[in-house]
Amino acid sequence: MLLFLLTLLCVGSVFKLYKSKKLGGWWDKEKRPVISVKNFLEGSFQQDFDIYLNRNSTYYNGLVRFHNQINYSLFNATLNSSLFCGKEGVLYEKGHIYNALYGQWTEKLPYFIEKSAKFAKIKDTLTKQGKDFIYIAAPGKGSLYPEYLPNHISHLRMNHSPQTTFLRQFDSLGVDYIDFDKYFIELRKTDNNPIFSKYGIHYTKYAAYKVIDSLSRYFEKKYPFMPKVVLDSMTKDYTEWENENDIYKAANLIFKHPKEELTHPYFHYEQRSDKHLKCVVIGDSFVWQLFYLNFFDKYFKDSQFWYYFNEVFYAGDGDKTTTIDKIDVIDELSKADVIMVLFTNGTTLDYDKGFTDTVYKHYFGDK
Repeated sequence: MLLFLLTLLCVGSVFKLYKSKKLGGWWDKEKRPVISVKNFLEGSFQQDFDIYLNRNSTYYNGLVRFHNQINYSLFNATLNSSLFCGKEGVLYEKGHIYNALYGQWTEKLPYFIEKSAKFAKIKDTLTKQGKDFIYIAAPGKGSLYPEYLPNHISHLRMNHSPQTTFLRQFDSLGVDYIDFDKYFIELRKTDNNPIFSKYGIHYTKYAAYKVIDSLSRYFEKKYPFMPKVVLDSMTKDYTEWENENDIYKAANLIFKHPKEELTHPYFHYEQRSDKHLKCVVIGDSFVWQLFYLNFFDKYFKDSQFWYYFNEVFYAGDGDKTTTIDKIDVIDELSKADVIMVLFTNGTTLDYDKGFTDTVYKHYFGDK
């Protein structure tokens, strides 16, 4: 019976009789090892091929989910090394806890000071060119919902995070910025609409709408011809929008999570003029929510999103992409009217992924 079962597994694997659901998250894809006399005699080929067969087995994804589900259901733990299981089923990404809440970067203070000073000089230069250059601090789940953090890290001392360190430096240098993390912390005192879902690492549709509404009010003061954001309705239901459960998907479990009531606004952009400004935004994945809600497409014109200062996406044309090394960064900045740098506090240790150093070197060399 055992041999029969093993034979069935082998046959199913070879002929792909079982189709497993793709795993969430990201990892390096295992490449099929190439055999040679040397690696065969050393035994490294056999080891590498064993790993390759394991990762590409027909049953691999299903067994991973089964293993993960046991740990999650019995021990409230996840085998994804980048995730934390908090209280009451709330899931966190570790970067949004350690980077956002606990100061581990005291020795990097000179780096923060230097980087902030460079940013201030770039802002001064671009402002003199007539550009609106603004830093935007996106909210983080760790700082918004610290009460659900797991017990085993509750003893850690909260300290200044990379983002708050940068913002303190911006204060001393007179650099304007918008701090949505602080805004939503204050908003939670009077507003019970979820800013983050239990199972998502990115902010909800409701929070993204609040960001868009706030940004539109900010720009409207300077540019009265800009479109107006008009709220049509606000509903509460158990549906999920875009990334509202993305962290649960990355946990790779078998069963669906319990339904959660979330707030979903419906709104439109009221055009008040044919004139539009061009925008370039440099940021992390927290920009995507604004893209999904057509903020850059409807509010600006020919907007570009420089994702982690690596990939380039174009608003209004989802199929058009390139990489940052294929474009002239300085030329694109010179064409833009509005330049935004938007990162959440979970990714702000190197908050712009080389943008500041690249632009600073162009304007000021190695000084």
